[in-house]
Amino acid sequence: MRGGGGLALARIQAKRNSKAITRTLVRDLPRLLLILFFGTLVIIFTIPAIRLTKVSAQLSLQNKALQMRIFELEKQIEQLEKEQSLILARQEIVRPEEYE
Repeated sequence: MRGGGGLALARIQAKRNSKAITRTLVRDLPRLLLILFFGTLVIIFTIPAIRLTKVSAQLSLQNKALQMRIFELEKQIEQLEKEQSLILARQEIVRPEEYE
């Protein structure tokens, strides 16, 4: 009989433990779900923000390169305008001599 009584005691303890675990899960489940929800939101909003930052950095580098190219082209335009004015000035000097 003693062996049977020990088995019954073990069943009772197992049942109590099971109920305690169930109560703990029921009590902590909303908290756990809330944490998972906010964690998911953080991940959902962080990934696009990181991508946006990378794209912004790439565009910034491209912008700097284009600004340098524009600066070089403006210098070339100024140089060509100076050369053009010199050529026109030479033509004006040469023309009056041709008519003499």
